[in-house]
Amino acid sequence: MNAAAATPAASAPLPAANKKSGPWLHAWYDPLAGIHVHGGAMALADLQGDGDGCLLVADDDERFKIYRGTSFAAVQPLLEQPSALCAYHPDAGAAAARTPSVAIAAGPSVYIYRNLRPYYKFTTPAQEPCQQELAAWAGLTRDSPDAALAAAADALRAARRGGAALSARSADLLASDAPAARRAAADAWHGRAMAQPPAVTCLTKLRRAREGADAPCCLVVGTEAGGVLLVGPPGGVIVAVTLPAPPALIEATGLLDVEWRVVAACRNGKIYTVKNGEGRRSAVLAGAAIELNALPVALARQGRLIHVATMDRVLHCYSLKGRRAHALRQPAPIVALEPLARGAAECLLVALASGALRLYAGAALLHTLELGAPPAALRFGRFGREDAALAVVLRGSGALVVKILDRKAALSAPSAADAGPPAEQDVPLPVPRKTRLFVEQAAREREAPAAMHRAFQRDLARLRLRTARAYVEAVAGGDADADTDAGGSSGGGGGSVRLHAECLGLGPRFRLRVQLVNCAARPVAGARVCVASVPPALYAVPRALVEAPALLPQVPAHVEVGLVCTDPAGAAGAVRVLVLGGGGEVLASAVVNMPVSEPPLQ
Repeated sequence: MNAAAATPAASAPLPAANKKSGPWLHAWYDPLAGIHVHGGAMALADLQGDGDGCLLVADDDERFKIYRGTSFAAVQPLLEQPSALCAYHPDAGAAAARTPSVAIAAGPSVYIYRNLRPYYKFTTPAQEPCQQELAAWAGLTRDSPDAALAAAADALRAARRGGAALSARSADLLASDAPAARRAAADAWHGRAMAQPPAVTCLTKLRRAREGADAPCCLVVGTEAGGVLLVGPPGGVIVAVTLPAPPALIEATGLLDVEWRVVAACRNGKIYTVKNGEGRRSAVLAGAAIELNALPVALARQGRLIHVATMDRVLHCYSLKGRRAHALRQPAPIVALEPLARGAAECLLVALASGALRLYAGAALLHTLELGAPPAALRFGRFGREDAALAVVLRGSGALVVKILDRKAALSAPSAADAGPPAEQDVPLPVPRKTRLFVEQAAREREAPAAMHRAFQRDLARLRLRTARAYVEAVAGGDADADTDAGGSSGGGGGSVRLHAECLGLGPRFRLRVQLVNCAARPVAGARVCVASVPPALYAVPRALVEAPALLPQVPAHVEVGLVCTDPAGAAGAVRVLVLGGGGEVLASAVVNMPVSEPPLQ
């Protein structure tokens, strides 16, 4: 453990102009903190049990940092690059209730620290590879030629396209394009077992029997193989569930001994919910998955609501049962989410890539804080002796910004009574000036309103009568002809048959597909389709008259007729299509405009 003190330059606060911004009071700014972390690897916790909150960071440079007050209290090296961090109370003892343990996920292991010292290591259960992967690696040795390595890579690539889940060794081989790099990747895994533990992707905690900040918890671990594991204090797996995709973000709610739910946002763009089953220490997938329009980038739980941010700049809000509450589009990409609870008020902090930090109460925007740089991670909780502190790490520079929530800040959304009328109500409408025609028309309406109303009703009745007569004539008599393009429709005729003709082909041979629909209540039998060229010598029709099947009511029937363009230049003409009844009457007709024909192949 190495202690490090802050340098004088690092202890310089922000300028006085930034001391107060809305509900936030400026507390500290450390431009030389050098923290490089993502949202899932940072937490606030009281490590000593003395009421002094610390900032815990699993840095990307493989170091575990504890920021206490205005300086680093300890720095410890890590064996691998961390992926997640979680502070929790594993036991219910008096000492454990005061000092939490810290779980840091790195690779396939979760390292548990107690009193800032390594205490236990949990490794995820090994996963057996699929049969295609075993077959691809079976024939490879250290002396295998480059052709064998390339063939194995092709087999693995085909297995992945088929939906098979590949292990890390196969992913390393597929990521190598050059023969030398492919051989180095194969030699690095030579001699190691095929069954390898999957890497840990995310961490959270689930309380066991009671609520409270110091309540005993178990770890919820998400793995690269799509597994969700509930790990108890001795390091044993209590519950294991496999999801269709690897979880990238995870949240838990409820009590393990009563009723609980785990919400996982996966890399396939879906949100799955795992809940306790009927038996003790069992779990099942609850309901249907929530399908997002884009991949998730941040997840936060707030009471019985789940907030998820996606890559398309939209903040979605769902209930635990999957019902959508609202969706808010943001002006910039969303970086992180953090719930903010103070008393009865429950708000949400939304960090944007533009450097803005938005405070929401439900769907209402309360305040926007400009940080000056895009944030990388943020946590709200107890820091030092302040219960309502906000720690923000800026991307790129690694600077640390600490804000304190004003105790008098109003965090409730404005009600409808307090909102008042909109500002647009006070803007006068651009009403045009009254013209002479308008004045005369208004005077005429005042003088004879009853006569004008009767005239309007009479004209409306005449219009309805004409429309009804035209409809009856169209149904009874039908159209004489109807011109259509290479795909079109026509209706009419005493049998109420609707015709749709479509021309297929590029020429000189065409196929005319005719669709017939009987719109009447009775079937039509003995119908025939007659096709004629316009002009007659332009298209040759081998079968100009084709028998149609019985036309049942509202059931489409299809007839195909072959055509050959006889013009050497491929000129475009027309084809007349007639549907004849059993007695020779015309049930429907159409004229199809044919396309220009391609020249015949020699």
